[in-house]
Amino acid sequence: MKGVIGVIKENKMKIDEYFSKEELEKANNIMVNFYDKLLLDKKIDNVSALILSIYMICNKSESSLIPIKDVKELFINMGRKKTDFSKTLYDLSGKRKGKDALIIINKDSMSLNFEGLNRIKMILGDKNG
Repeated sequence: MKGVIGVIKENKMKIDEYFSKEELEKANNIMVNFYDKLLLDKKIDNVSALILSIYMICNKSESSLIPIKDVKELFINMGRKKTDFSKTLYDLSGKRKGKDALIIINKDSMSLNFEGLNRIKMILGDKNG
């Protein structure tokens, strides 16, 4: 079975498939479609990029629990380094001293928690952080 990203690559990536109509304008301020990629502005740090990747895959698949491999593929397709994925995932898990968990990991799947969803609002400019 193909992952969400495999299907997306065949159909080209479209930003409006990942965000609600209300979020689309704000998402377009930090992302641009480029054929089979959605490039994310470098002013967005890797932690925010990974949270955004999780949120986007959740929206595309209409599920709160999504495969980690799909998130990793989108993270890389947004112009991030493959080597940054594991470090950033560890930071989001809350295992690093002084860091709060923004995600929930269940074996090969993940989801955002309440704090992670609030971070999405901050990234898209809906909430002050």
